[in-house]
Amino acid sequence: MLPFGFLGEVAYAEEPIVTPLAQSEIPLALQAIIRGPDFATQQKNVIFDASLSINPFIDSPLEYFWDFGDGITARGEEVVHLYQNAGTYTVRLRVRDKEKNEHFVTKEIFVYREFLLLVTDDGAGEERVKNLVAFAR
Repeated sequence: MLPFGFLGEVAYAEEPIVTPLAQSEIPLALQAIIRGPDFATQQKNVIFDASLSINPFIDSPLEYFWDFGDGITARGEEVVHLYQNAGTYTVRLRVRDKEKNEHFVTKEIFVYREFLLLVTDDGAGEERVKNLVAFAR
């Protein structure tokens, strides 16, 4: 099973498995966590989510700063981004609390170009195939 899915034209991450922590394992530090797909199609929206980031101080709201690795940045707990070109990108999330404590994490995403492969054994359909290829470009 792939680590992501598609809903219409938007790539999204499947729900993670969350295991409860023992009292001694509860983190005492700010921790940025990125949820998002490992793969996406260029020119289609991708959702990145930081809602699972850990804030040990509940009364201190977090700020979320995203860098998508292609020169575009955004702010917010959940963001949508569209990659213009195929390639491998490093997404960076930085979270900050009101006391200015910060933590960051990175995640790679592979963006691919979608293409259409036409196979035919009918020589008479060659002109139709050429027209479809021209249309797909």
